Amino acid sequence: FVGLPSSFSLTTCTMTSWNDHVSAMIDPRYKCDKATIIGLGDGDSWVPTHPQLLAITPQEAQDIVAPFMSSDLTPFKTNGVTAEGGRYLLMQADDDDNTAFFQGSAGALAMGSTRMSVVIGHSLTENGFQCQSSVGDLLDYLSSVGY
Repeated sequence: FVGLPSSFSLTTCTMTSWNDHVSAMIDPRYKCDKATIIGLGDGDSWVPTHPQLLAITPQEAQDIVAPFMSSDLTPFKTNGVTAEGGRYLLMQADDDDNTAFFQGSAGALAMGSTRMSVVIGHSLTENGFQCQSSVGDLLDYLSSVGY
């Protein structure tokens, strides 16, 4: 972007705010109990503080981002993912939509990527379908506004 200071970052740029998007995913109708949004390129959190933040480590973020960056979700099939120290196994993946759904002993994870971000929702229930829908809605919105 021409004319913006070198310190400008999309993670500090807000449409409403990144916290508001996470709060919308946590709405009881959607069954997500935790959520986060991370940068597709670097895995940095776009939501540094939220009472119901899915607090993934930098290494966990890198392991999540890498398959989405390559548009090849095969590593998820082989390794699953780790989030907040818990292991989750892949139940469903769509390479065309760049979305994945996982189950683990701590619940379920739904995630997907846009051009610039990875949206992740956690559900305490094993099926997590409402949370998966919430993640999909946010992915659609972020894509529609260029993120």
